[in-house]
Order: sequence, then structure tokens, then C-alpha cells
Amino acid sequence: MPLNPELRGPLLHRMLAKSRARVLVVRDDLVDCLGELDDLGGVELVLVCGAEGTTGVSTIRECRAASFDAWLATAEPTAPVDLPAPWEVAALVFTSGTSGGSKAAIWSHHYLHLSSACVSDALEHDETDVLSTPLQMCHIAGLQNFANSALQVGCTAHLKSRFSATGYWDEVSRDGATFSMLMGQMAAMILHEVPAAPAHSLERVYILPRPPQREEFERRYGTTVLWQGWRMTEIFPHPPGRNPVRGVSDDTIGPPPAWVDFGVVDEHDQLLGPGRLGELVYRPLMPHGMASGYFDEPAATADAFRNFMFHTGDLGYHDPEGRMHFVMRGQDAIRRRGENVSAVELEAIALRHPAVRDAAAFAVPASLGEHEIKLDVVLSSDVSLADLHAWLATQLPRYMVPMYLERRGRLPKTVSQRVEKYKLAAEGVGRPEVEVFEPARRRSGTATRADGQPGNA
Repeated sequence: MPLNPELRGPLLHRMLAKSRARVLVVRDDLVDCLGELDDLGGVELVLVCGAEGTTGVSTIRECRAASFDAWLATAEPTAPVDLPAPWEVAALVFTSGTSGGSKAAIWSHHYLHLSSACVSDALEHDETDVLSTPLQMCHIAGLQNFANSALQVGCTAHLKSRFSATGYWDEVSRDGATFSMLMGQMAAMILHEVPAAPAHSLERVYILPRPPQREEFERRYGTTVLWQGWRMTEIFPHPPGRNPVRGVSDDTIGPPPAWVDFGVVDEHDQLLGPGRLGELVYRPLMPHGMASGYFDEPAATADAFRNFMFHTGDLGYHDPEGRMHFVMRGQDAIRRRGENVSAVELEAIALRHPAVRDAAAFAVPASLGEHEIKLDVVLSSDVSLADLHAWLATQLPRYMVPMYLERRGRLPKTVSQRVEKYKLAAEGVGRPEVEVFEPARRRSGTATRADGQPGNA
């Protein structure tokens, strides 16, 4: 079960407990995050990787701790009696939580192999390729498109721990990469920061969603941008091809492979014809060709996989040629810096603060594409928004820490008590009531109002 190294506090604890993990492998510079937790769930052994190992440490939160290298040196090199069957569980991979909290998708051994094999075939990778990406293995892109793809074709893959816009091309050049992958906002940041690339061998870079300045990215950096493709944690129905299909609309994600059936349905799961907007649904035509459901969540599994098809929650249409077109996410999601942020999870953490009575998190436009996060709160005391922001920075991964905060007397709600976030978003952020905070990497409580005046810090 790959975990995002940015996880902290209650979200990290929840995922450890939910997975029932007994062994945790952690990088040495992240060990301090474990010390901040009340406990490690069911973990019995912590293996620490890195130069520092576990110097002077034998327990972490009452769990036995050891250096990974030392543990490996004493392990018996015995092969398993039986190899796992294709349908047996190989991995739990957490979704981004856009439909009400992260769920652990169950991947069989067959699906773990199939998803990356299809990518390798579609991109025509071979042993001479060098793959490089800042997307880590907690992302299905890092796991499927890079780590497992390299294992299958016998080539080299470089997976980075962090993304640097100014350092991206230097890393690509140093790696000798022939293929890379970025998220759309990462590409926008690179265009903003890097006027020219050093000499490199990067032939293709896969960028999702398609960057608005695709042609400029290709011209400036001398590479080919691929954007036609689409996948979720649960299924990979649109692997990217080696060469983009020309002469189609920008929302085209391509035809599914022959082993995937597809459709677009209305709210009653009735199939819609070409050109009609609805929910994208898929089902594999071979056993174990997608995730097997959600771990310990039978109700969520039944809902998402109802009527013999997987419901993506996303909206699109198909054309008469059988190509699928992605239009928008239908869930309460925020796309920020290449990460899917669950508004539901962010609100749940904010409500843990003793002064927060109600909270609404939602997307606002970012200057370089994708979104920034705004959090509107109803407070029961005179706590400052700067103090609340500083507290959130200790509880959330950096990519989830909101840039904008606003104090409200009440949140607009429907009769069924759902917050009408579209009303909040329509007011914009350029008002004196909105306080703007520096990016979370600064870990600063410094604030200004959205009109540029000093805030309440």
C-alpha cells in the first residue's frame, strides 16, 4: 500500500489503521511524522530506509523499529511455497477521496500487471528507454506508468521525491530520460520559470490534463506532448498512445482498448447515444481487469460497481467513431499542483479545531491553471484566521493547505443542509474579507487580505 509522503496527522493515522498494515517501510527523513501520531494502528514492525537508518532507535510509538538493510541481511532468502493466484490481492491503492473520503481500491495481481503492461505496449517502451517523473508511487501514474512499466520492459526508471519547476529539465537531462510525465499545473509552472531547457534526450512527455500552452511547451523545450489518455485508481481504460491522434477535439481521451467495454449513462443508468453528455462508465471484458472493489467498504463498492459497470463519477460523451471525450469531474474535487484534493476530507480536518463550527472547502482558479483552495469557516471564538491557518499547516499535507481563508457568519445551505458552494465561489477572492496565505511550503502564518492590505496575522 503506497502512501503519500506528504501525509501527516489524522489522515496518516486513518490510512494506517484502515489498511491493517503490520509492517511499515519509511524513509529516514519521515520518521518524525510517526512520532506525532498517538499510535501506528496495527503496525508491529517499522523498517527505516536511508543513510541514517535507526541510529539509537529501537522502538517507534511502541513498535519495534529496525534498519531496512540490517533487517534484510538477517532475512531468510526462501521462495514462497506457492505463487499468488491472479485474483488474489496484490495491493491496496488509495483513491484521492473526491467522493467523500479516500477509499482503498483492491488491486489483484492480474490488474497490477495488466494496467502497466497496457501502458508499456501503448507507448512502445523497450529496454533502451529511460523513464523519469516527479510523480511518486502513491500516484497510480508513478506506480503503473513508471515503476511497474520499467520492471516489465527491462528499462530504467527514475522516480523523484519532490517536484521542482526550475530543476525539472536539469533532472531530465541528467537522467538521460526519453519519456516523462507531468500534471498540467506542473507544466504551467515549468513554462513560467524556465525559459529554455538544457540539452536533453526527452522524446515525449505525457501531461494531464492537456496544458493550454501545449504548442509553446513543445516549441520551447523541443519535445512532443502527449495528453490523450485517462485513468482512475479503479480502472485504466485509456492508456496514452506513443503518438497523439491529430485532428480531434482537445477533450478527446481516445478509444478504450479491446478488452474494455464502455458507455455514457444518464442518472438512471440508461445508455446515451453519441454526443450526449453523461457519466462515463466502464467494465472489463476479461476477469480481474480492474480493481476488485473497496477494502472493507461494501456499500461504496456496491454503489460504484452497480448494474454491471463501474461508475466513474465523471462527465463526458462518446463520438460515432467510439472515441471517448472527458468534459469535467462530477465529484466534489479540487485539482491542485497535480494532486486531487478531497474537499470532504479537508473540511473534516478543519472541523477538528475547537473553534471551527462549520467549514466549506472549494476550488478557486489558480494563476497557472488548475485550482487553489479556499476554506470558508464559521468560528465560535475570536481565533484569528492566521492562527487557524498555522494549525491547518500542522494537520494537512502541503498540497491540501488552503491558500485563501474567510470567516463567515453562516454558510448558505439547501433544504437538505448541503452547502451551496457555488454561491461562495461566485463571490471571488478579491475582497477585503478574504485573507491570502503564502504557499504551505513556507509553513508561515503571514497573511494579507486579498486586496493586498495586511491581514490579521
